[in-house]
Amino acid sequence: MSPLQKIIYVFLNTVARITYWVYFKSFHVSGKENIPEGVAIIAAPNHTSTMLDPVTMAGILPVWLHFLANQGLFKHPVTHFLMSKVFFSIPVQRPKDVEPGKKVNNLATIRACNKLLGEGGSVFMAPEGTSYLYRRIRPLKPGISRIALSAAARKKFDSNIIILPVGTNFSDSTTFRTDAV
Repeated sequence: MSPLQKIIYVFLNTVARITYWVYFKSFHVSGKENIPEGVAIIAAPNHTSTMLDPVTMAGILPVWLHFLANQGLFKHPVTHFLMSKVFFSIPVQRPKDVEPGKKVNNLATIRACNKLLGEGGSVFMAPEGTSYLYRRIRPLKPGISRIALSAAARKKFDSNIIILPVGTNFSDSTTFRTDAV
């Protein structure tokens, strides 16, 4: 990460923290003290809100996060630049993004995550794959296990990579001044 990217990350992280303290009436975090330091983390929260989930994780986790994001957000050169260089995102292809008759191909995503995790970096990855406003955990996608096992195998299973399950709950994520846990 370049010095400019570090400045951008710290700035955006600060904005994220201010945003959720302003947006929510109450914001409770528990278990943060159990997160080990000096290890690569795959943050795996339930995905109740497309924008609030990554912003919240960036604000509360004591690591520099990169985010897996819908490949469609990278199509235009401007949004590609913003997503990859400013918002530290890695494109992931979803089945609904693929033309009929073609298969999903996320080898580039897996390689990018392997490299990042191998260097001690951390990734935000929603195991449900997409977000919906209703409160129910949807079937989990296999990407987290594929990426974790692939990254660990690259280090001959001698690495400090953990999958950090995170539960988030918003009393109403679309309404200003509600509660978050």
